[in-house]
Amino acid sequence: MRRAALALAFTLVLGASPSLAQDAPAPPAEDPAVVESTLRGLIDDAAGDERRDLVRRLAQHLETQWQWLPAASLWRELRRADGHADDAMGEGRALLGFAEDVLRSGGMGGGIRAAFEDARLALGRAKEMGAASVDVEIGLARCAAAQGDPDRQIAVLDAAAERWPKEAQISRQRAFAYQNAGQFERAVELFQGLVEATPDEVLLHRALSYSARMAGDEETAVSAAGQAIALAPKTGAPWKSLWDVFAGGRRFGELTDAMTPLAERFPASAPGAYYTGYAAQYARRFDLSLTWLRRAWENDGTYHAARIAAASILRFEKRDREGAAALYRDVLAAQPDDMQAISGLADIAVRLGDERKHAEAIPYFAEVANALPDDGRVHANLALALRWTGSYDKAVAAYEQAVEASPDDAQIRNDFGLLLLVMKNDERATEVFKAANEVDPLHNDGLENLGFMARERGDMSAAREWFEMAWKAAIDRDHEGQIARHRRNADDVRWPLPPLR
Repeated sequence: MRRAALALAFTLVLGASPSLAQDAPAPPAEDPAVVESTLRGLIDDAAGDERRDLVRRLAQHLETQWQWLPAASLWRELRRADGHADDAMGEGRALLGFAEDVLRSGGMGGGIRAAFEDARLALGRAKEMGAASVDVEIGLARCAAAQGDPDRQIAVLDAAAERWPKEAQISRQRAFAYQNAGQFERAVELFQGLVEATPDEVLLHRALSYSARMAGDEETAVSAAGQAIALAPKTGAPWKSLWDVFAGGRRFGELTDAMTPLAERFPASAPGAYYTGYAAQYARRFDLSLTWLRRAWENDGTYHAARIAAASILRFEKRDREGAAALYRDVLAAQPDDMQAISGLADIAVRLGDERKHAEAIPYFAEVANALPDDGRVHANLALALRWTGSYDKAVAAYEQAVEASPDDAQIRNDFGLLLLVMKNDERATEVFKAANEVDPLHNDGLENLGFMARERGDMSAAREWFEMAWKAAIDRDHEGQIARHRRNADDVRWPLPPLR
């Protein structure tokens, strides 16, 4: 009775579905766990050929679920019992799947090599038992590649190509094997045959371009990259293949000349416009570059790399900071955490500050602070710009945000204290300088400022104490220039005591 029930369950799970009317709902997807438990239940009650068939089905099912080692164990059981080549092949296939998993998971190198060695031995055993197939040879070649043995990989594939000269998988694997082994001239020959047989595959044209470039055959490299672009003009990888032909030698003028007609041929291609604009930028053809970069983001509004590149030209070549800032803002409107755009605005602000255009710098510093609310340094930069324009109350608020964002940054606290001194708020300045020393006992700027404050109010004993603490902190920090300075400060207030040694 128990076996009959299990058999019925097996039919429902794995067997063909009964005929359904066209408007009937589709049956639910098979639950892999149910399939596995059903098969295991059937195996427990089966014997002979029936059991072997069920074990084989379970092994196949486990492979579909990437349960490679349990599957390999079942195949091994079948191989040892019957000595069938197909079962040996199943074991090798499952062990190869496990090895690929180990590789993907980032395991240790020894573990990866061991896993592929197990797979190689299993596949070799299957071959000895008569499992002669393309899959066996490709598996053995894969093991050789993963174990860092390109010569063995090529030898396996060359022998397989002689046996199956028209097998596309073997031909493809051979071409990439020669490429990976650095035998580029042979790889070019093989890829040329592949692109003739499969002219519409972008990857093959790109591989041919790469091998030809590495073999020194620039004409073929350019032609193959152009073919890849023609097949997929709206994807970036083919354009990158053409870029690589010229960029290594910094031949950006030639690159621009090669890309421009292709970009004109495919005017709706955002990558084509971007790469052409980028090439023209390196070739110092800035007006042409700006034209193509603009077309890139007009073709695809998400192509922010083109805006970043155009902003760089506007800043450094056209001296158009406002135009550059507008592009950075466009990027940040879509990607508020884009660090290239944030850094661009920050650099504009810093340069304006260096030019003593502090009022002009403030809006840029504010934008950067809004973009990076948890970065105390950017709030401190804003605070400093506000200080230079006399906006002391706003500067205090900015410094308070800076301290909150970066509470362990003693330099921010020190700079805040200097502002408070300017505002004649000595009591709070003293608190801030002391807090700077608390978060970093070796930060001596705050100690020095406390010494100056004490000396100014005539408290030479306190001044000597602060200056000597600053001197000792400089020694502990091993800052030679500061050691001498702080010693002079201390000696100035030590009289009539002898100078520090």
